[in-house]
Amino acid sequence: MQELTQTEKTMSSVEIAKLTGKRHDNVMSDCRRMFQELSLSATDFSGTQKYGNNNTRSVYNLDKLMTINLITGYDVKRRHAINKRWMELESLQTAPVLPQSYSEALRALADKTDENNSLAEKNNELIEAVEKIKPVAKYGESILNTGTVFTTTNAGQELGLTAVKLNLILFKQLHVIKRGTGNTDYEICAKYMNNGFTKHITTTYKNSKGEDRLKRSLRWTRKGFDWLILNKDYIKDTATKSLAVPTVKLLYGSSQ
Repeated sequence: MQELTQTEKTMSSVEIAKLTGKRHDNVMSDCRRMFQELSLSATDFSGTQKYGNNNTRSVYNLDKLMTINLITGYDVKRRHAINKRWMELESLQTAPVLPQSYSEALRALADKTDENNSLAEKNNELIEAVEKIKPVAKYGESILNTGTVFTTTNAGQELGLTAVKLNLILFKQLHVIKRGTGNTDYEICAKYMNNGFTKHITTTYKNSKGEDRLKRSLRWTRKGFDWLILNKDYIKDTATKSLAVPTVKLLYGSSQ
């Protein structure tokens, strides 16, 4: 006789008979014919069912595959009724299987503990990952909140480059030109002048003699900063190559 777990769904020959309007003995006969043609033992699917005044009758309990095999030769209306019932069975929430002995209860507890420990480990891994990216996220947030302009140092940090290295790449690729001898004496090339990528700010400083001097520095607008980030992969790739040939343009942006 077939041993069924508590979670396995089956349909009895009695229910099939009621759904299809066939006599139960005929459904049983259909089942036996199917078992014979599939070289299966009928006893593997046999069971008993009580009815009436404590009467008992033999039934077959079929899983979904066997049920589908059985009704393949039935007419459309009967197949439809069976298929509809299977959809209802599959939509029902499966009741949990309760331990039947003390040892099973201990095993279930141990399995649940292992599951909880595994979830705790994954949770700790996620926490560690979040902690690692916090500095990056904090820096990105500070960049977004700095206002309307960004230094080349800001952009370089986002790209993983120093400001000097980033300026050198942009200069060698003819995206900026140098106006002085200092590391910050750059301005955007004329072909990008109307794109609104940059602006200049003027600050006051004292020279070695204590005299006030004016300093003009390049700043990137939000649009220009986004333009650099959009070309992040290209710029970082260029940083690993020779900067001797200033002919390659960035992937995005134009002189229009």
